[in-house]
Amino acid sequence: MPSFSIIKKIFSIVHFTSFSVLIALFFAADVYSQNVDSLISLNSDARGGYKALKTIQSITMEGKATIGNQEATYKVYILRPNYIRIDLIEKSNKLFQTYDGVDAWTLNENVDPNKIEMMGYQEKERLVTEADIDGPLINYVEKGHSVILDGIEITEGKKTFVLLVTQSDGTRKRLYLDEKSHLLVKESTYRTVKGNSPLATNVIKAESIFEGYTKYEGYSLPKLISTFIDGRLISILKIEKVEFNTIKSKDFFSKENIKQN
Repeated sequence: MPSFSIIKKIFSIVHFTSFSVLIALFFAADVYSQNVDSLISLNSDARGGYKALKTIQSITMEGKATIGNQEATYKVYILRPNYIRIDLIEKSNKLFQTYDGVDAWTLNENVDPNKIEMMGYQEKERLVTEADIDGPLINYVEKGHSVILDGIEITEGKKTFVLLVTQSDGTRKRLYLDEKSHLLVKESTYRTVKGNSPLATNVIKAESIFEGYTKYEGYSLPKLISTFIDGRLISILKIEKVEFNTIKSKDFFSKENIKQN
């Protein structure tokens, strides 16, 4: 789909040019769309290649998470098509979240070690989004997303292509791809969250910076992910270990197995 800036140019030119020029601009917009698909293909190749990516049925990642002045260890388990579990273990507390394919569950042992609660719709949808091994770009049309090239910017000292992704649920995010490596440098998302009162909502800007890409069995992942909310550093994730295709059953993600190693 042509960007808004291209549409404006078409309307400004049509009063002064012939219909043939308008047709030429239409096909130029189609080439613009093709460039998006080329960038997505280059990003897929940089990550390890489409065919290799599709052989990955599950990913397990673990490392350290720094949140404010506190440090915890974490494990993330993902199984196709959209199962996910996150374990966050601190000295005095353990927090578990899991999505079983239908519902999302959470257990905060610091509150009650035996009380497993169902997560709300917004929290569940956010968790499900994180469970997409391929990410939002691969097969984006089949997923109901739209993607446009939104410009070229200097991001974290690198020249980047900016892709604006509108997901099927209406979430809009900007993905910044390094011009040279074609790997993701930054992701920027505007999210609506609950306010202090039942009817109030707030819009926050969440940004993640990806650094230190390393290959694991030919698949590129960042070693460091820093997340900012409205410009304030919230967390730093260090990825220390990655394993592929070790999870064999979706039962691992059930409410009953929420604490199973």
